[in-house]
Amino acid sequence: MKILRLGLLLLLASLQSCTEKERPTPPILVCSYDWLTNPFYHSLPEITDSTGLYKRPAYKLAKSDSSLYLYPTSSSPGEFEGGWWELIEIADCIEGKVYYPCARIPGEKSYLGFDPGKHTDWNQSDPELFPYENFCIATTWNSSTFTYKYLNDSTIVTSRGGATQAGVSQEARAFFQMYLSLLHNKTLIIKQHMNLLELRTPDNVILRFYK
Repeated sequence: MKILRLGLLLLLASLQSCTEKERPTPPILVCSYDWLTNPFYHSLPEITDSTGLYKRPAYKLAKSDSSLYLYPTSSSPGEFEGGWWELIEIADCIEGKVYYPCARIPGEKSYLGFDPGKHTDWNQSDPELFPYENFCIATTWNSSTFTYKYLNDSTIVTSRGGATQAGVSQEARAFFQMYLSLLHNKTLIIKQHMNLLELRTPDNVILRFYK
């Protein structure tokens, strides 16, 4: 009976959602901007939890500043290559939790891309959904496009945006929805250092990326 109960518990643990996770190895939660400049946080290896659902990617601190924006290709100005910001972790400083990107599908990553140009015509098709002229794209299995504008040098306000949903697992979809809920209809504080980027929400949740 005890073996059966233990097996059931292990099965339930393996089926947990990508929006819930074990606490990873330290640092468990970093809520200050020290992460951007503290060398300790830049030498951590890739971390995957015991379920294999979540992965914190390894990265290196660059020696020079990175552009916030995507790089348009010379042949097709509307197409982009490189310059994507890869999600490292989501730190919820109120709940005291850290979420790593879902890693259920090998090779899939969570990205954020800022379009370098303003598109006054793109948002005319649905001004309620895309009221601003700057566009941003968030991806992880599925993708979402939303608009934003600057309130000052370090603060942006984002629009509701729209998402493209593909056939993915329930845990992948749950992570995607959490990721987007932190980016859509928010006032975000942007902090950047070299190739590291932080977006902080009014609820003190920090999305961390690297390029």
